[in-house]
Amino acid sequence: MKKLFGMIALCALVVMGCQKKAEPVMPGAMKTYTDGSRSFSIQYPENWKARTQTGDRITVYSSSNDMDRFSALFNGKAEIPGIGGARVTLLALTHKGQTLDELVSDARIFDPVVYQKDQKLMIDGKEAVKLSFSFPLEDGNFNGETYISLTDSTTATMLEFLTFSDLMSVYRPTFDQMLKSVKIAQPAKVIERKVDTVVRDSTAHRPSATTKSFVGNGYSLSIPDNFKSQNAKVANTLDSKKILNGPVDCFIQVDVFDASKQNNLEKIVEQNKAAYKGASASATTLGGSKAYVMSYAPSANIQGRVYFAVKGNKMFRITTSWYAPEKEYYMPAFDKAVQSLKFD
Repeated sequence: MKKLFGMIALCALVVMGCQKKAEPVMPGAMKTYTDGSRSFSIQYPENWKARTQTGDRITVYSSSNDMDRFSALFNGKAEIPGIGGARVTLLALTHKGQTLDELVSDARIFDPVVYQKDQKLMIDGKEAVKLSFSFPLEDGNFNGETYISLTDSTTATMLEFLTFSDLMSVYRPTFDQMLKSVKIAQPAKVIERKVDTVVRDSTAHRPSATTKSFVGNGYSLSIPDNFKSQNAKVANTLDSKKILNGPVDCFIQVDVFDASKQNNLEKIVEQNKAAYKGASASATTLGGSKAYVMSYAPSANIQGRVYFAVKGNKMFRITTSWYAPEKEYYMPAFDKAVQSLKFD
């Protein structure tokens, strides 16, 4: 099975050296984030953009522009060269008695050839393993480091540093400072609910059982009524909408392409298989039209499906993505939404 590296290589236009290198966003003073549920903690530059989900993770981008490129990279979309920057994620993992070696193996989402030799180290007094990888993109190397540490038989922590445009060395001092500051995740706290006390947690983001109608470019579908749509930046589309409610990795996205010059669905699907780690495609129907669906897993804890259908002179790509430990809440709701889709 092809790894994600193959997908990225396919999406990138190979014109190495032609793109102007992006200017890095230099870090400011450091501030500390501590999760209120699982006690993991990290320092990060206060001028970077942080996204948090209590009991789950903190993700920090060196700038808001970086979000689109990272999203494109990990969701099989066209590469967005010229946007440099960094992403740092500290993630609490709930597992079922897996060993550290097994968790490390699950974290290798790219082709084995891009990884260097694993390194052992200590994080917050616990044994950890560091994975390092690098591969070329249009405007320089994409570099990454993943650190995994085991707390106990149910809890682990993953720390990830990612950079575009050969910026790993530029951000090295900042990343080292962030690594030293890390406090690993603890088992989830049991929160006592009291009268007149509002407790907010990740369950608020789960799809509602009730739905509402959403109308897009050439289609409509029913979505959870607590979800909202936003424009997504995807190259070469007529329209692109992302539907979500909080977590950036739990969403439905509908991309509409011009199919006036290529409307052979089987050929389109075959050309796109490499973008989803060589996943096999199964025939299905969407809105009464022939379609194909592929399952994929862009990272260790993210799963999803992608559907392809052609209607008239438009090609529709519907992507669903969810956080694996929350699969029981997201997948049925997303499947229901996809099956409700109707073409104009």
